[in-house]
Amino acid sequence: GRWGEEHGALVQRYLDERPLAAGTRFIYTRIPRYLAQSSGSLLLSARRADGRLAAFSVGEYAGLRTAFYMFSFRDPEIAPPGASDLLLSRLLDEARERGHTKMNLGLGVNEGVGFFKRKWGAVPFLPYVQATWETASPGISKVLAALFRRRS
Repeated sequence: GRWGEEHGALVQRYLDERPLAAGTRFIYTRIPRYLAQSSGSLLLSARRADGRLAAFSVGEYAGLRTAFYMFSFRDPEIAPPGASDLLLSRLLDEARERGHTKMNLGLGVNEGVGFFKRKWGAVPFLPYVQATWETASPGISKVLAALFRRRS
């Protein structure tokens, strides 16, 4: 499907209702740009019978053998139970159709996300650590910011 205002509103609602790190907020606001620039991405939308967007998920299929479960959002007021499961199931079907043998579900960033991924049989297959960093020089930050703005 195509990204629309409803998708953006669902992401904005998610951001409004949760305390998230600035980097996470930045990434979520860039989903439409990511979809436009990544030819290997796929947006799936789940809609109610009346056409309202209940949930959506994004998969990435640019990898040779591994697909990636990138983003998933649902409207808790109108999404029926299992909406996210249905979308993930379709992303998995797509991966199989494209010849992928694995689906990377990403990290369990909180207990709810971890539960969802474990329910689907996800297991860590590489060691990982959480890290944060700060730039040592304000001048470097300004240079990186300027470079990034040029790409926008």
